[in-house]
Amino acid sequence: MLKQKKTSLSVDIRYIQLAFMGVLLSYGVLAFDLSILKTQIILTFLSGVLTQFFWIKRLKLKWSSFLSAFITCLSLVLLLRSNNLWIHPLAAFLAINSKFFIQYKKQHFFNPSALGIFLVLLLDGSWLSPGQWGSGVILSVWMVAFGCFIARRVHRMDIAWLFLLFYLGGLLTRNLYLGYEMAIFYHATLNGSLLLFAFFMISDPRTSPNHFLGKIIFTFSVAIITLVSQYYFYIQNGLIYALVASSCFVPLLNRTFQAAPFQWDKKEEGRSLKSMIFYFLKLKEGK
Repeated sequence: MLKQKKTSLSVDIRYIQLAFMGVLLSYGVLAFDLSILKTQIILTFLSGVLTQFFWIKRLKLKWSSFLSAFITCLSLVLLLRSNNLWIHPLAAFLAINSKFFIQYKKQHFFNPSALGIFLVLLLDGSWLSPGQWGSGVILSVWMVAFGCFIARRVHRMDIAWLFLLFYLGGLLTRNLYLGYEMAIFYHATLNGSLLLFAFFMISDPRTSPNHFLGKIIFTFSVAIITLVSQYYFYIQNGLIYALVASSCFVPLLNRTFQAAPFQWDKKEEGRSLKSMIFYFLKLKEGK
């Protein structure tokens, strides 16, 4: 009796992330003019890809590591703004190199995009994008992000929701305490940069704590530092500063609360499309 060959269409979640961020960038540039030049985008990817290629050849890494470099470059062109052409490629160069120069036990603990943005923000002529994609697109971001939470239920998406819980919870508390109208709080929840930061930066599985208790402490720290820096010291770009500062303690959190580290192996890279469909049907039936 012939054995049936099992086939499974597995999808690396990073391809989905790249596709979504690429569509968001394209739509934003075409419809809303995100105040970024095409030359800046090209130079960013050229710098990031060449830097990653250098390390792939030097360390004999897998070619799939280009995916993380593409995600880093997309994050930079979506979140970083500058009046100069050299700021974006410099950020990409610093971001990619940081993965190999700043490590603890052979693993980087700073989010490359966040660190690259943080370093160039120290220079003149650069700032963090306020998020200008319009309410319709922001609603789509919420929907896709929720879908990513289901699909990536083992991929640190809990960190995104924990951060939003602490950050928006603190913002709502402040809003109620000062007697502000709810429209102010509602406007804050529709910030494009906030959602991109939550679902595509702080939730990076390679640079976030492994244990759930570590995730709670980490996200609470990022949220509190952001709120204090923005609304007490009136410091712009508090999200990036808070993430970089809190990331310094990720190795300590992993040592204190031990759990299996994340690896981009076959099981983690993607889920069978058949399994994902079955999961959604099961969820719909309420079983």
